[in-house]
Amino acid sequence: MNRRVLLLITAGGAVVLVPWTVFLAHDLPDGFTTDQWRLAWVGFDVMLLAGLGSSAWLGFRRRRAAVPVLIATAALLFCDAWFDVVLDWSGESRWSSLLMAVCLEIPLALFLSLRARYLLSANNPPRVVTAQEARAVLANPVRQQIMQALTLDPTTVQSLAVRLHADPADVVSELRTLEAAGFVRGDGDRWHKRSLDLRWPVPNQTNTEDWVHFGAWQDQKLAQDLALLGTVARHPERYGPWTKGSRSEPLLTHEELNRFFDEYLELLLRYGALREQTADVKSDRSRKRGEPQRISVRFYMFPNSLGEPAAESHAPPPGAGTTVDGSAPPGAGRII
Repeated sequence: MNRRVLLLITAGGAVVLVPWTVFLAHDLPDGFTTDQWRLAWVGFDVMLLAGLGSSAWLGFRRRRAAVPVLIATAALLFCDAWFDVVLDWSGESRWSSLLMAVCLEIPLALFLSLRARYLLSANNPPRVVTAQEARAVLANPVRQQIMQALTLDPTTVQSLAVRLHADPADVVSELRTLEAAGFVRGDGDRWHKRSLDLRWPVPNQTNTEDWVHFGAWQDQKLAQDLALLGTVARHPERYGPWTKGSRSEPLLTHEELNRFFDEYLELLLRYGALREQTADVKSDRSRKRGEPQRISVRFYMFPNSLGEPAAESHAPPPGAGTTVDGSAPPGAGRII
């Protein structure tokens, strides 16, 4: 749905509800008798049961569709607590209704809401990279080496120092700098790279000097990826059955491309949530297939245009920014 239409509908509905709510507050009687009381509450509980059951099934299947179902179920629980307390307030069961609302329905609704928020971001909210953060990585070769050496698995300072042939005190100092920039996390003597959903800034909102740093950082990341891919392609025997790859050129519309990418992200979310991502994982490639191993995934999609590619420049293109449909341009996209 078009964003403007969605905002118009939601804002218009909020405006219309204001006088309607005032009218109901003055016009509705304090008491009312209905012949469908049982049907109303049984039907409501059936919807609540469906919401909880669907949330459990979708959560078990690790589907992103669990997010809206969790939110809807949480809303039903809040409504259940409200109507139970308000409708029983003058009756004998008001204290039991209040106790159930405070101890069960509201806490469960809050838990489902927080869980939906966690799943929506995969505990990894997007963050726009700043020029200061880019310089924090590029300004020192030791920091670059640390970023290459660290993984999501905890590593000791001594191990990093031995691997980088550096003084442990210098490694700790650079780790502190990277931690302040939000790239790594330390727990005592053990450090690991943070799982981040980093995004490029909008080009026309970034000056040319800062954009050079972003371009240099992207060049460095791409060079690392190409070197890694070349090693895997030339020496597949080093990795045994642990390497998978594919090349394809499907004919897609822009909408189909976005849907493809959303499904890819859903796969990452589902399989990334199978186990704790900061758990200790050994690097032995001879492990059994049933044992987990850290897998590097790189995913790029781009038009296969004919002809030679144009010369690249790290200067921001004139007039660049978000596209007409609200999606991010290449310069403001996800850092993969």
